[in-house]
Amino acid sequence: MLRLVSRRRPLVVVAVAAAALALVALPASAGQRSASAEVVFVDVGQGDGVVLKVGGKIIVSDAGEPGKAAAMHAALEAVGANKKIHIAILSHGHDDHVGGFERLLTKFDYDIDVAVASENVHWSRTKTNRRLLAALDEHKVKIEWVTAKDTFNWGGASWKVLSPLRNAYLKDDEVENSSVVVLLTTNSKRFLFTGDIKQQASAALAQSWTAGPVDVFFVTHHGSAAGSAEALLKKIKPSVAVLSTRSSKIFAASTATRLKSHVIDAIYCTDTNGTITATVSADGIAWSTSKPGPAWWAKASGQKGECAGR
Repeated sequence: MLRLVSRRRPLVVVAVAAAALALVALPASAGQRSASAEVVFVDVGQGDGVVLKVGGKIIVSDAGEPGKAAAMHAALEAVGANKKIHIAILSHGHDDHVGGFERLLTKFDYDIDVAVASENVHWSRTKTNRRLLAALDEHKVKIEWVTAKDTFNWGGASWKVLSPLRNAYLKDDEVENSSVVVLLTTNSKRFLFTGDIKQQASAALAQSWTAGPVDVFFVTHHGSAAGSAEALLKKIKPSVAVLSTRSSKIFAASTATRLKSHVIDAIYCTDTNGTITATVSADGIAWSTSKPGPAWWAKASGQKGECAGR
């Protein structure tokens, strides 16, 4: 029988699928915001996978589907991870976000110190999730179950969990809204990661938002109509948006219109631009892409090519 330790109420359903995964406390130092960083939005097709090197620490925020672990491994090698992940952020229990972690552990022999996630019964409801939990247990990876207001200083940067609230979105049909929403601040630049949150969680985030504009917004739920709501975009006023998608069935025309209305400078798309890297220093953010050419859309020059048929 596996036991998960949590800050919130026990997740009984997951307990039958995972075992002896301990909580680890990671304190934050709010004043440390000068860490240099590479933020690599990996082209994992229809999914999310982000590799971050912040102040020498390796953080992975989602890892795509199981079949995209090789792409994640290549991105990790490129930043010098040496098969070490200090923090793995599991935004929520969908295959196209967390499936790659199991293979990073079992096929590519990565060592993960801590996995960060939010509670939801869906963690025990799919074969991929059960395999992932078993791999985390086998490799003695500690799990931290987080909620809004938790703060960390991974790599000397500021990381703030903004959602979900304690005891919110625990049901199976609320798995998207249970996504771990994180605001990263490094060198005074802000990156917002929202997973797959839908209207309810997005509205709550917009209502509580006090952080001001963000420099980079990782577009919610691959650009679906249910994500990246108008109210949130008005609050966060992103300078740049990054979109990870392949399917026009997911990337909605209405979302493309909203993004173009609210993004200040540019929108990058993995379908168009490939793997997208933001290098953060005291001088600002420098952008590079694995595919040649400009951002999919820029305020100054308009749209260049297609992004998932848009």
